[in-house]
Amino acid sequence: ITVTGLPDACGDVEVQIVELILFDQSEIIVEAGDCAEINCPGDIIQLSPESISGGTGLYVYEWQDSSGNIISNEESIEVNTNSNTTFNLIVSDNCGDQIVGPVELCVNVLEYPPINIDSPQYTACNNDLVTLEPNVSGGSGDFSYFWGDNNLSEPTFDIIFDLSNGNNQQFPFTITDNCTLESIEGFCQV
Repeated sequence: ITVTGLPDACGDVEVQIVELILFDQSEIIVEAGDCAEINCPGDIIQLSPESISGGTGLYVYEWQDSSGNIISNEESIEVNTNSNTTFNLIVSDNCGDQIVGPVELCVNVLEYPPINIDSPQYTACNNDLVTLEPNVSGGSGDFSYFWGDNNLSEPTFDIIFDLSNGNNQQFPFTITDNCTLESIEGFCQV
């Protein structure tokens, strides 16, 4: 830029040359990364993009839920969800002339097969000590056990077989998956 001044009293004109160096901003690039995974519905997870590059450095964040409601302006957010969902992130830099997004960041809740119970049948004589233990498959593997009216919460239940209660006796239980909250009832037969 050449700037020519006004003539002074002597008629001299001062000329100044000003050199400005303009740097092009690099494009802001937001990498969402792989979907985050939650082990159990309702668990809390911290969500942030895998990387952000470009722009002029100081980033401004806007997080939105799947309905488009603004939920945070922080660099990362803590979320909990009961089902697979996405969150949107809009990023700008401190110059404010670049806006990237919405970039979808997904959260998946692990799915488990239904709980299945195989209750072995036991044989016992009068006054025998029998340890009842159902074979459980499926679910998350984190279970609570409740044996009939005894309010026992152990995976096994010890009984003394009393023949006066009949030749065939059933001992009911309920198994609840502490992650999915699925419950299933069964019984062991002696």
